[in-house]
Amino acid sequence: MRIAFWVNHALQVKTSQTTSMLIVAAVARGHEVWVCGVDDLGVDGRGRVVAHARPVGAEADGGELLQVGTAERLDLLTVDGVAIRTNPGRGGRAGSHAAALGYAELLQERNVTVLNDPRGLRRTASKLFLAGLPGHLRPRTAIGSDLELLREFVREASGPTVAKPLVGTRGQGVFKLAPEDPNLEAILSTLTESGPAMVQDYIPEASAGDMRLVVLEGEPLCVEGAYAAVQRRPAPTDWRSNIHLGGTPRPGAPTESQLSAGRELAQLLLAEGIMLAGLDLIGTRAVEVNVFSTGGLRDANAFSGKDFCQPILDAFERRLRTPR
Repeated sequence: MRIAFWVNHALQVKTSQTTSMLIVAAVARGHEVWVCGVDDLGVDGRGRVVAHARPVGAEADGGELLQVGTAERLDLLTVDGVAIRTNPGRGGRAGSHAAALGYAELLQERNVTVLNDPRGLRRTASKLFLAGLPGHLRPRTAIGSDLELLREFVREASGPTVAKPLVGTRGQGVFKLAPEDPNLEAILSTLTESGPAMVQDYIPEASAGDMRLVVLEGEPLCVEGAYAAVQRRPAPTDWRSNIHLGGTPRPGAPTESQLSAGRELAQLLLAEGIMLAGLDLIGTRAVEVNVFSTGGLRDANAFSGKDFCQPILDAFERRLRTPR
């Protein structure tokens, strides 16, 4: 089968990333794989969705080294499926990312399988999706550009709160606040300069970090009794658990309560067309839902000794083979 992977930049896919692991696994299965960036996509004069895409291969000895070829014009109606592995929160290019979802919808209308569903991505990508979840699955939350609304939330909280931009990634622009914080006004003003911000109750269990739990087709991803889960512990000098900020990944051991919450969230996402996602849980509450380029599989594979890429590809292939 021919599969096109859409990423931010075709030449910046790193072998340490989950996306490259999925690409390598697809090549190992004999699929013809192409990769393109969001700026490589477009619609030609004949109304075809096309891309300056690059063919991808991998070294036979373990499949770790990606071999990305020269860009060619690819008619995306000739592929069997598209895997959207972009990250709109990184690197700007908001217009290109928005257009990419539009191109993906055009392909869907012409019977090309696209995962995750672009309409579902539009609905679930914003942190606004979190605000619509049942209260037991998320922290108490307020969202808006109205500073008084946000200040009121912080002052009424029973403990610390967390403020963050509505669109963001990797812990950037995330602040832990107290009602008496002298920087409260400055932080909220800065966060709302370019749009709404989100404020949530700080969950005390966050001191031990958060857990990335990968879900697939409405269930926590599990291979032979091992779950695709990674516990992320914050560095001594930072309360945030993000790995690039010094957080430490450790084997994840989700509790039955966390698995139940993960399953409920996964079912809600599946109803939106989101087959694959990464949930960032503190206790049983989701503080982030990652629906684009879900990561964490390299650590999950290493800690568990399992290969979580294979069931993801199995699920993708089933959808590719299902008559549309």
